[in-house]
Amino acid sequence: MQFTAQLKIADRTKAEERVEELIRDFGLQKCQDTYVGGKFIKGISGGEKKRVCIAVEMVGKPDLLILDEPTSGLDSHMANNIIKIFKRLAVKEGKTIIFTIHQPSYKMFCELDRLLLLDRGECIYQGLASGILEYMMSLSITVPAKSTICDYFMFEISEYKSRTNNNY
Repeated sequence: MQFTAQLKIADRTKAEERVEELIRDFGLQKCQDTYVGGKFIKGISGGEKKRVCIAVEMVGKPDLLILDEPTSGLDSHMANNIIKIFKRLAVKEGKTIIFTIHQPSYKMFCELDRLLLLDRGECIYQGLASGILEYMMSLSITVPAKSTICDYFMFEISEYKSRTNNNY
């Protein structure tokens, strides 16, 4: 991160401050002086590597960030923290963050603003994340009382579309 910050931020003090901010935000304090590692050098854990990769991308404060499964391989606590960081950046700093996520927890799902569901490459829902339940109800799909909506919507909407032979 330090190297990237020095390349992207001309002021050395601001570069160091940005790195420290990202280390705090991504919970990387305990490994900040450890090699990332590789084939011949043992380094940080896989989850820590993932967080470092995301933090490196955020050094330059991009307006748009596109990530593929940024929470996979992380424990649920750290995955929730990553989503909260994204939410903070989107709301307070006006950033657009687009990412894929498979099987989000309900807590993570509640942090999402917009949702695009794809099934076999076809869009089956696009809109406000908070509108998915209403959409399912419009299809006469009921979420069982002991299920969370994010455990349920993808399979049920896909099955509904297949049963009705709806070409999306």
